[in-house]
Amino acid sequence: MAWGKSLYNPILQNPSGLVGLGHGTLFKEKEGVLRYASHAHHDGAYIHPRLMYITTATYDHEVNLRLSEDDIVPKFKQ
Repeated sequence: MAWGKSLYNPILQNPSGLVGLGHGTLFKEKEGVLRYASHAHHDGAYIHPRLMYITTATYDHEVNLRLSEDDIVPKFKQ
């Protein structure tokens, strides 16, 4: 199968109302759950500090990537 541009671009269309979401990475948890980790702008007015989001990812009919609305926002302790 050759690479082809998705007819459904952009693939990430403002999931969960996030702003500035661009690149990220897919990974599988040890339990087998597919997740997508990325960062987004702080909010609609400010870019920084950017926030990290992790969400569940699935493929519909093994073709199109879909992200759920169940974002996990990691919190860092200082």
